Amino acid sequence: MALSSLFTGPAERPWRFFQNICSIPRPSGCEERLRRYLRDWSDGHGWPHRVDVAGNLVICVPGLGAAAGAPTLVLQGHLDMVCEKNVDSEHNFMRDGIVASVAGDWVVADGTTLGADNGVAVALGCALVTEKLANRCPIELLFTVDEEVGLTGAQKLDPSIVSGRQILNLDSEEDGVFTISCAGGVDLQVKVPVELQTGHHDGWHAGVRGLRGGHSGVNIHEERANAIHVLADWLAALQVGVHSFHGGNKKNAIPREAYALVSGCSESDLERTRQTVQASLANEPNVELYWHQVSVPHCRVGANIAKLIHALPQGVLDWDPHCQGMVRTSASLGVAAFSGEAIVLTMHGRSSSEAERERMVERVRTIAGAFGCGFHSDGDYPGWDPNPDSALLTHAIAAYRECFGKSPVVKGIHAGLETGIIGKRVGTGELLSVGPQIENAHSPDERLHIASFERTYAFLKQLVSRDWA
Repeated sequence: MALSSLFTGPAERPWRFFQNICSIPRPSGCEERLRRYLRDWSDGHGWPHRVDVAGNLVICVPGLGAAAGAPTLVLQGHLDMVCEKNVDSEHNFMRDGIVASVAGDWVVADGTTLGADNGVAVALGCALVTEKLANRCPIELLFTVDEEVGLTGAQKLDPSIVSGRQILNLDSEEDGVFTISCAGGVDLQVKVPVELQTGHHDGWHAGVRGLRGGHSGVNIHEERANAIHVLADWLAALQVGVHSFHGGNKKNAIPREAYALVSGCSESDLERTRQTVQASLANEPNVELYWHQVSVPHCRVGANIAKLIHALPQGVLDWDPHCQGMVRTSASLGVAAFSGEAIVLTMHGRSSSEAERERMVERVRTIAGAFGCGFHSDGDYPGWDPNPDSALLTHAIAAYRECFGKSPVVKGIHAGLETGIIGKRVGTGELLSVGPQIENAHSPDERLHIASFERTYAFLKQLVSRDWA
């Protein structure tokens, strides 16, 4: 069913904006087309806007009625999206818009990520400031760039373009949940040397595909299989020579696919070991281990890459002692890429504890050294400490109760949100993150729950129009 079937009722406006946003390609680092659309839209309403050197955009919208003198509320989201697609998809993220449709209670895409992460923020913000409300506090729409590749837009934000000091991030993905803290993170790279030789000989392309994937922070506790680790399991069982290794394409997504070029085994070896490995993947019903014969280069990986991958920290490493069921520290191996001289393994580590994050860095550094591999870390970003006495949180809880007759769940999240970085950049602890239900973000199975999107919009209308005195 077409997305236009939702263009009725009180949430017609944000659904129309969401469809417009889906039509505009916006990979990380290529957000100019969406930014230009928003600037033109802002000009059409006579609202001033500011853009900093990094490309972050602020649109300033005056208040209305009795709420016009209330504190300015900053509604914040990011313009870019994760560009993941199924192996058989011909979608070009640089050229093609996302084809969104309705499937039951959900909005989905056709073989690609939907971009609800974080297109919903742009749609909700734009709809809210054009909604016909009698009263509305002053609003600044802050849309950052490059969130999905390291939160770089937030880290480079020029604080002078933001005047508001109450910041509501719209990048959470759980309906009815108010997020008041998040984990910090760091990128870790291990460079596995490759011994270059000339010539080719017969071998195998052995690969893994069909895994669920997902967000390496939000979904890490669900024990979703990592394609790079599954492939390492298979190579360890085969005990083969490895000539190349590839897997994943986003450091913050759980890899769904991986493959290696190998030699020194027979087809019967591949089948025997496939059965063993696949039997351990009961929670991945669509997984496929496959192979076909190819000509492989004479070069060889200069370390036991399967053993190295198994030695690297992966998954949940520590639980928060103060919050039951909350992950404190985790690591995910997101990308394996063959550069010609080395195989570069890129991990993303997360922790709400700076000390734990530093220990993880040293642990990976030590493992890399033990295997004769290079090591590099960068992209370190801070977490966000909770402020349960925040005025913004108090007003938001009151607005939620007024809308739904109950209180929201208030908790932290084991993922990197821009909120903490922006709070430090502009000098405020008045921070909150909310959003509709989004499942399987960073994968082609991403989906947006329709009713929760509409509830989030109803809550936002109540929040911006209520008495803040």
